[in-house]
Amino acid sequence: MELQSKVSRSHGGYTQKSVGLNPGFGSSNFGVCITELVDGLVNVIHAEEYQRPDFNQMINTTVHLLDEYDIRFDNRWCKP
Repeated sequence: MELQSKVSRSHGGYTQKSVGLNPGFGSSNFGVCITELVDGLVNVIHAEEYQRPDFNQMINTTVHLLDEYDIRFDNRWCKP
């Protein structure tokens, strides 16, 4: 029970985050998984798959998620 309370806690923009993308070439689905490190535990904060999406739509969706979860690269905000 204690583990669940730690995992469900998010610190927003003040944690180390990681983004995993599976482009789903061929017959596979496109997948997005976003995790954050909180108190030494990896917390999955977003996981979703998309069936046969438009590639440009997935670029826009990914950039939107990066902005939504305050994920930045090279000290710059990700903007579409």
